[in-house]
Amino acid sequence: MKLDRMISILMILANKRRVQARELAERFEVSIRTIYRDIAALNQAGIPVVSYQGAGGGIGIAEGFRIDKNILTEAEIAAVMIALKSVASSYRDIKAELAMEKLKGLLPQAEMEKVAKQSDYIYIDFSSWEMDTMLREKLSLLKEAVGLSRKVSFDYINAKLEKRRRLVEPHTLVFKGYYWYLYAFCSEKRAFRLFKLHRMNEIKLESEGFQRRPFIVENLPWKQEWNTPQNTVELLLRFDQSMEPLVVEWFGIDNVTLVKDDCLVKVTYPEGDWIIGHILSFGSKVEVLEPEWIREEIRKRAGDILKIYQ
Repeated sequence: MKLDRMISILMILANKRRVQARELAERFEVSIRTIYRDIAALNQAGIPVVSYQGAGGGIGIAEGFRIDKNILTEAEIAAVMIALKSVASSYRDIKAELAMEKLKGLLPQAEMEKVAKQSDYIYIDFSSWEMDTMLREKLSLLKEAVGLSRKVSFDYINAKLEKRRRLVEPHTLVFKGYYWYLYAFCSEKRAFRLFKLHRMNEIKLESEGFQRRPFIVENLPWKQEWNTPQNTVELLLRFDQSMEPLVVEWFGIDNVTLVKDDCLVKVTYPEGDWIIGHILSFGSKVEVLEPEWIREEIRKRAGDILKIYQ
């Protein structure tokens, strides 16, 4: 931990001309005395870190001293920064923030400005339009559990609306189809399962640890199972032509055919109850042509809704 902190301090100093000891202490959640001990250790290692007095003073690397920063190319640094900023959109990760500070110190200021522009070409935001504080808290807690290899327990509501307490060994957080999932080994099922974070509640980090189980990325469910023929359904939908811009946005122009005053959509989706809700979200502007069983289910749901408002 001390070595990681010292490297981080070194990168911050390489990136900034001056920084206050108090600022470093707050960033790393240690005392100012600890920061000065780290500075002394850096000096012993041959890095001339000095204190500057007066206005604009603080801790900095002695003028004229250069650190060899030729570790990554500009394009590589930009790619890493895009990934780090995308992760930070979901939850605050102090390590990701420190990593970005390190990257900023790898190149001279003029070159770093070029990298900053490249990293702004693409921005991936995993957060929802509304600020979901609860989801961020869940992600942070589960990320901690994965990193520490500690079991977690939580209340879980499955697709049948059955609520049960689960105890799992968390292995991986997965972002798929606009939602976050936890890939974990379930103590009850004695097998790996995907748990949707929105269906998890009362998450508790247990004191009991676990040994991570080996698994092959190519065999994970979000890579294969969701797209196998037995787990998918082919839909044929008819939309009012006034919906064309929204239909193209949702289903892709390759899946849309214009026929007179209608938009026909043919698309294959992973099977699940979510499809019904997705279709109903378009209201009276869509009709299911195929398959017949989904058409019948929509008719039934629409009838149930009508009964509520009669």
